Amino acid sequence: MPRTFPCKSSPYDAEYAENGFDDPYHENPKIPAIFKDFTGWKCGFNGAITERTGNVIFKDFKIADNGIAGIEYAFIEDVEYGYAIVDNALIVGNTYLNDEDGAI
Repeated sequence: MPRTFPCKSSPYDAEYAENGFDDPYHENPKIPAIFKDFTGWKCGFNGAITERTGNVIFKDFKIADNGIAGIEYAFIEDVEYGYAIVDNALIVGNTYLNDEDGAI
């Protein structure tokens, strides 16, 4: 869940939360993380994998011939501030350009 200042702590502001404001961590606001123009080819496992994902955008990805999957999400979280998105991607499962048995 990317923040404006990645190396700065995100202190919880209880008073801010009690007064009905949206983000009690407002001193370090959330922002989207954009990964752009990635190419994953013949990766042994996945082209891209995320575990606990908030507002993360995979943009202009090209993925092909990976061992398990092109892009794998384990959990999507924090949809209030933005979804995990795949935008303008080319994902090819298997082109059969691997070994004879299709293994990588």
